[in-house]
Amino acid sequence: MENLTKLTVSRRLLGTAFELFLRDKDPVAIHCLASVGCEIIEGVARDLSDERLKAKVETSLGRDWRKVVGWALETI
Repeated sequence: MENLTKLTVSRRLLGTAFELFLRDKDPVAIHCLASVGCEIIEGVARDLSDERLKAKVETSLGRDWRKVVGWALETI
């Protein structure tokens, strides 16, 4: 079985939300997936300092994660 971390789960949720958005699928499902993905990141942020979180998120989601997440949530 694959080792799932909170950031891996978050990345998969946000990636699926983004993929559904690009395919013009169910906006309720997209919003739910994106919201849960962001909630997980916020939970991790409460446990880590900003620099450690930034490094972990950039490693897991890529350097432009804030642009992608922000854009996706604004567009829904």
